Amino acid sequence: MIAALTATVIFASVMPFQVPGAEQGGDKFGHFLAYLALALAGAGIVPAERLWIVMLRCLLLGFALEAVQGLWLEARQADWRDLLANSAGVACAWLIVRGGRSSWARHVEDWLRRR
Repeated sequence: MIAALTATVIFASVMPFQVPGAEQGGDKFGHFLAYLALALAGAGIVPAERLWIVMLRCLLLGFALEAVQGLWLEARQADWRDLLANSAGVACAWLIVRGGRSSWARHVEDWLRRR
């Protein structure tokens, strides 16, 4: 699931299509949701002591994809507001899962097994 979600984020970031309203900043909520989902999914499979690594990797992916857009893609533009929305999604995910809520997927799996 995480690999598919990561591939989707990468694909959407490098393809030449534009989301309607993106020029006016209307795609920022999509950026936020994508990185929120990516960070939550990653947090679901790691223990609490590795949570920071997942969050860092999500942030680095956002930085890298914005750099790729700015440096190598003619049809796309880097936008600091996209980076801010990506980072806000990761930060929100961290706020949700910190304090013992990491490895949530294992808890769900255990719960489903008991049913």
